[in-house]
Amino acid sequence: MHQANQNMRCSLCDSTTHSKLDFSFKSRTFHQCAVCDLIFAHPDSFPDLVTEKNRYLHHKNDPNNDGYVSFLSQIINPLTSFIEDDAHGLDFGCGPNPVLSAIMTQKGFPCEDYDPIFFPKNLNHTYDYIVATECFEHFFKPKAAMHQISSILKTNGILAVMTNTWDDSVPFESWYYIRDWTHVSFYHQKTFHWICKSHGYTLVYNFGKNIFILKKE
Repeated sequence: MHQANQNMRCSLCDSTTHSKLDFSFKSRTFHQCAVCDLIFAHPDSFPDLVTEKNRYLHHKNDPNNDGYVSFLSQIINPLTSFIEDDAHGLDFGCGPNPVLSAIMTQKGFPCEDYDPIFFPKNLNHTYDYIVATECFEHFFKPKAAMHQISSILKTNGILAVMTNTWDDSVPFESWYYIRDWTHVSFYHQKTFHWICKSHGYTLVYNFGKNIFILKKE
């Protein structure tokens, strides 16, 4: 650890003078923001598009994989209690093999797919709910991503997020989550409270360290 780079802007809250520390690990430098508590990788270490795409193609996301379907149920089950029948949603960052949208549609909540790499499209519609499973940590520009999500989510709409959060119980350099080079943004529980306050949401459900359901005000 060394003196924080005061010129490094936080990729979520845009703060320039409140980084707590700089930390280097395996050729990557991370910055921790004192305003929103995001830890973010320095842009110099971001993977290129080919590397990023190849990494996602190795994900074992399959509707016939019972383990993966069970994994998604962690967010699907609570989400369905916060949305109305026939609510129209979007799987934001669905990856190369969408599964969640099919499950939601089968449950009576129509859901579209969107991914900037695998399912790119102009997002011209608004949605009753948006689900982002295991993609917030991949955001190079989480501030821009939050603005994009908010712009297409209806008032009183639901944003359901699954991403592992950091805390002080495990040394950051020992946390398995940072070993994936496509993981560049790491959130704290406090970060989601900051997001709610700054982007106009209410945190209506928080389970453990990885499930957050927000309602847009």
